[in-house]
Amino acid sequence: MIFPNILVFAIRWLKRSRSVLTFIFLMLLHTSCIVESRSGVTDIECEKMKYQAENVVIIVIDGPRLSETWEHPQKAHIPYLRDSLSPNALIKTEFYNMGNTYTVPGHISITTGSYEFKENDGTQYPENPSLFQSMLSCSGMASTNAYLVSAKGKLEVLGDCESIAFRNSFRPGMYTRSLNDKEVLRKAINVLETHQPRLLMVHFQSPDIRAHAKDWEGYIKAIEETDKLMFDLIRYLDASVHYSDRTAVFMTNDHGRHLDGIKDGYVSHGDHCRGCTHINFMAYGPDFRSNTICDKSAETIDILPTVGEILGFRSSWASGRVMTEIFQ
Repeated sequence: MIFPNILVFAIRWLKRSRSVLTFIFLMLLHTSCIVESRSGVTDIECEKMKYQAENVVIIVIDGPRLSETWEHPQKAHIPYLRDSLSPNALIKTEFYNMGNTYTVPGHISITTGSYEFKENDGTQYPENPSLFQSMLSCSGMASTNAYLVSAKGKLEVLGDCESIAFRNSFRPGMYTRSLNDKEVLRKAINVLETHQPRLLMVHFQSPDIRAHAKDWEGYIKAIEETDKLMFDLIRYLDASVHYSDRTAVFMTNDHGRHLDGIKDGYVSHGDHCRGCTHINFMAYGPDFRSNTICDKSAETIDILPTVGEILGFRSSWASGRVMTEIFQ
């Protein structure tokens, strides 16, 4: 135990140096350890897997508005989701990021199950462990069994956290480079073929990049492109001996964008207007309901508990819930 070890060391040091200040310092250090351990942040409950899915892939498409995707009258810019995927999947029409609607905090809510108001520049780790760290700590597997492939380098912060018990531990494999989305897909498939991770997050960035550039045509084209890339990735999984019929796929966004008439409209995001908070969600896999439109409200913080339900871990710090309504 920590306390007896520290106490013995302190007594020996005190005998040698007679330094009362040193002894007090060590006792304060022990007290800080107690506070950390009592916070519950280290409490992960590992469970036996009980679903057909043995793997989880999370696809995050950065920053399209619902008005150009699922709420578009003809869903014209997401033909693959509309025609090929949704008949075999569950679509949530009331799915939200109710935290900070920027890229880094939005992803943190997905990976930690909690809303944390961190900077959007990738300079701050999340307070709480991620779903990558949770899965790896329970499974005892190598780091490459959980993997992040992202087009934005700042999302590297998703691989670690501030928790003393998890800091620099159970870090996933990561490839976070400035890539175009087609390169992201190629890298994701390479990771799947090379490492066969049980948990993979793939981040496509182009809708957000083109919108910030005030390029409406580019923004629409990027939505159409990522719709096709998502379909191609799922088609690869369905054809894979390792992943077919054994993989749960989630698709969502980190945030939306301002609605027309709010600030600069589609160009930006970051507040709690409906355009920024109301986002896409799809669940595709052997354990989920198919050809289903579900209007039960859920949030990005619900993804971690749901992934944990599938992969066999429960994280005490997560404030979200298991989305039981998506299962058969």
